Amino acid sequence: MATKTAKATKAKKPAKTPKSTKQSHVPTPWLKLKQMWESGASYQAMAKATDAHYTPGKADPTKPTRAKIWKARNVGVRIDGKLVKFGARGKAKEPAKKGKLKGVKKAAGKGKATKKAAQEQAPVQLEPAKNTDQA
Repeated sequence: MATKTAKATKAKKPAKTPKSTKQSHVPTPWLKLKQMWESGASYQAMAKATDAHYTPGKADPTKPTRAKIWKARNVGVRIDGKLVKFGARGKAKEPAKKGKLKGVKKAAGKGKATKKAAQEQAPVQLEPAKNTDQA
């Protein structure tokens, strides 16, 4: 009886697709984004100015920008080799001052005025304004 022998066949590799020469990754301009965030710019304006893949026709065109802001506020990003976290919107972070403030004196007496003290003050009576126009 003759048996058929199966030849071991090599699996053909798919043809290589040419690699794209165009890079899709564009670095985020963190410094510009930080300046816009501190100035209180809208997400739309920040997306238009800093997002290289911004397309207004998308369902949510500002989502990548909002994600970048979230990362910068919670995790922090490197700007000029320093780890920087974005602060509250529209507020620039002021450098911390060391030492005591000079020229500031504490108020003597009670710190807060009470309601009774405000009521005890004599009410100011206003006189009606005199008419200066004489015809």
